[in-house]
Amino acid sequence: MNEKLEKLNQEIEKTEARLRRAQHKEKMLEHQIKTLNRKERTHRLCTRESMLESHLPTRNP
Repeated sequence: MNEKLEKLNQEIEKTEARLRRAQHKEKMLEHQIKTLNRKERTHRLCTRESMLESHLPTRNP
């Protein structure tokens, strides 16, 4: 009986550790997605701005 309880406790600890690792990985991936979205948006805005500038007449002071 005691051995069974010990095994179950060890199994719970292993499962909790796997859960923590999975949660940490999920958090890292969410951060990666946010970073990539931000970089993509910045690139898109810079590209559009350069296209707009190429079509606007230049002003000489």
